Amino acid sequence: MRNDFKAKKLALILVGAAVLPELFDSIKIQYQLVLNFFKLEDVGMVLVRGAKDKGDVKNTDGLDEAYRLGLAME
Repeated sequence: MRNDFKAKKLALILVGAAVLPELFDSIKIQYQLVLNFFKLEDVGMVLVRGAKDKGDVKNTDGLDEAYRLGLAME
């Protein structure tokens, strides 16, 4: 299964209500484990903290970061 992926690059986009960076750490660790296990290249991460209400992401640079990250994966 490790070599069955056509994709060789992976990115993490994480949006959550948490504002403390440490609260995203466990997800970032799992992401790194997936990268290592499947021998994938990390293209980057977009982490948007403090987004708990509708429209909160629009008030951050998260959408622009995600767009640029998508371009980097091509």
